[in-house]
Amino acid sequence: MDTMKSAIALGILACLYTASASAQEDIHAKLSAFVTTGQTLYDRATVIIAHQPKTNAQADLLAVLETNQWHADESEFRMAFGAISQPGADLPDDVREGFIRIEQFANFAYLAVNAALSCHNAEARWNLKVAGQILARAKMAAKGHPTPNWDPDLDSGPEEHNGCQ
Repeated sequence: MDTMKSAIALGILACLYTASASAQEDIHAKLSAFVTTGQTLYDRATVIIAHQPKTNAQADLLAVLETNQWHADESEFRMAFGAISQPGADLPDDVREGFIRIEQFANFAYLAVNAALSCHNAEARWNLKVAGQILARAKMAAKGHPTPNWDPDLDSGPEEHNGCQ
């Protein structure tokens, strides 16, 4: 079901990407679509990380059942995002910040899922927490309320560094 939701959201992104990017309303709609798809990726990452694998066998099973599709969808998300968020583009400030936050979100969500696959569960939870905070700021920017002076607290990282057994 989650894969279907992601496929639908990615389909929406594809439709939006093929539309004209010249109007400001259009770019705001694209940012909103990226935020929606980011939320779907975040929700699915939460499910993956909740498994908290402790052995290589558990991590391998998680990769087959959940993570491989997540990575494929996340890759499509990044490709669509990269095609639209060109550096130096003339964008409204709230949209520019939203795109910056979406890119930051994708980086931390990716790190979270990969940490779970190597049984670094505390690191996975921490990266997911940061990803969620950044996604919330992207949502605010998409609604016209950017917070350009905000940065996530990256000094409070996880202390546990155990890997798979």
